[in-house]
Amino acid sequence: SVRASEAVLWSVTLLAEPGNGASFSYPLQILWPEGRSYVYLLGGAPRAGEFQGRTVVLVDGDLDGVFGTKGDFLGVDVDGDGRIYAEPDGHEHFSLTEAFTLEGTSYRAGQVAPDGGFLRVDPTAYVPPKVPLIPGAPAPDFSFRNFLDGRVLSLSQFRGKVVLLDFWATWCPPCMASLPELRTLYEELRPLGFEIVGVSLDESGEDLRRVVETYAVPWPIAFFGRRWDNPVANLYRVYQIPTTYLLDKRGIIRFRDLHGEELRAAVRDLLGEPSGAGEDGQAASAPVLAFFFPQEIRLRSGVTRFALEILNDSLFPAEEVAISWEGLPAGVQDEVPPPFSVGAGERRRVELTLAADRSVAFSQDVFVVVSYGYRSGGSLSRATQRLPVRLVLAEERPKEEVPWWVWGLLGLGLALAVWVLGRGSLFLWPLLFLFFPQLPGLWRG
Repeated sequence: SVRASEAVLWSVTLLAEPGNGASFSYPLQILWPEGRSYVYLLGGAPRAGEFQGRTVVLVDGDLDGVFGTKGDFLGVDVDGDGRIYAEPDGHEHFSLTEAFTLEGTSYRAGQVAPDGGFLRVDPTAYVPPKVPLIPGAPAPDFSFRNFLDGRVLSLSQFRGKVVLLDFWATWCPPCMASLPELRTLYEELRPLGFEIVGVSLDESGEDLRRVVETYAVPWPIAFFGRRWDNPVANLYRVYQIPTTYLLDKRGIIRFRDLHGEELRAAVRDLLGEPSGAGEDGQAASAPVLAFFFPQEIRLRSGVTRFALEILNDSLFPAEEVAISWEGLPAGVQDEVPPPFSVGAGERRRVELTLAADRSVAFSQDVFVVVSYGYRSGGSLSRATQRLPVRLVLAEERPKEEVPWWVWGLLGLGLALAVWVLGRGSLFLWPLLFLFFPQLPGLWRG
């Protein structure tokens, strides 16, 4: 065993005997934080190999001594930099059911030997590579409706500021404990160019509003009311909260999960850096448009129309505003207006149309993408904003029509009853013609 500061580490080697596979040695480490009632198990017996010139590592993630079971995963050096980011939210971490992409071709794990000695990789349908979320990578952009005032904002809108992206919820005790500290930091450094963008994983809007009012939270909050089924949390592969990303003035991820004095010092350091230019040598342009748009659109078979309201609350006219959709399901066609302009201070309403020719129900997150240019200081800047929306199409149940022969048999039975019962059944004739109004015409025919 090895004793470190406030922890003890034991290393052991077990014998794994998977069914239908050869036995193998299984190194395992046991970490005990002294004084705690739990231990950490460290292992996974990684098996490394090479595929398409890239290192692939098979890991027994559930530590059950059998490869190919539910908790196991692959670490794949997809970018070929010699390092594998295989943390649970890493861009090179893939469950055995996930596809990974190398040089434009996607693959998926096929057969896995229980002892990890063999892994078959099969080609599959193309899947876009995961976005890196490591320090030095650009933070993925997204748009959201601000819970506080209903305006549609985007992360890129805060370029030029140091931004703390905070994934949290009112039901998360550590998140709630950090709120007073974040509010103090916000009030102290916001005048210097610091901003917080909260992403709430709450399900209840009432609970969120109560906390926002109690703590007087002033920064914008993205709220979708879907707990872990949150499109922004999925974009950033958030699997636990609180999770935070600290972005510099260019929108680059610089730090993760800082708290207290470490966070304050990092924010101050980033505030002291110049805004700089983008990778293309041009200054990053912040969006100037705000949008008012439903978070969920319920479609019906056929054509559905709805409005997108656009507000340009800047001093710069937006030119060549073009609207498109991203991620529409198969069988859904869009119709958008031709490019247009939105003047400074102008509010404009445009109509969008979706035509659904499918009867299979679905619920899918998509994006309305708005691209445009605006002139600032004599130069033309370009901006693109992505507005998240959920499309829902309820399954249409076909009308159950009674076959003609059933009506015929019922009519014939009623007529026979009248004939057999004689005059005493004359009261049945009005019922006969009430329920079968087509019979007089058939009788005459």
